[in-house]
Amino acid sequence: KENNIENSYIGISVAGRRGRADSSRVLIENNLLVGTATGINIERCVDVTIRGNIANRLNTNPIEMLYLFDSSDISIVNNIIRNHHNGFFAYGNVVGGGYSGNTFCNVNAPVNVLAPAVLVDQGNNNLNAQNC
Repeated sequence: KENNIENSYIGISVAGRRGRADSSRVLIENNLLVGTATGINIERCVDVTIRGNIANRLNTNPIEMLYLFDSSDISIVNNIIRNHHNGFFAYGNVVGGGYSGNTFCNVNAPVNVLAPAVLVDQGNNNLNAQNC
């Protein structure tokens, strides 16, 4: 919670062991991620809340604010994402998750989900914010 992370390739990374989703009850909240290619990386985790973070990629190679792989029960709420290629990128067995109240500004693909991954739009997202 409440970290300032600047100019790193990955800002925050949480991963369970290979083949298991054994990292659970993860909270990533109120962080400022500036100049990270990938702001938050989540792999093989269960019951993850990503809330109130601000990610702004100012320079070259903006990849994604959030990368999800083989994780379940994801809640992505009230984040601000600026200047990225992908806002949220999910693939593999991502299930039981949703996003709401997020703001995307100058993001090419706000939500990029590759099957069989599933992320549910739970409403109140601003996918093409102006003046942010």
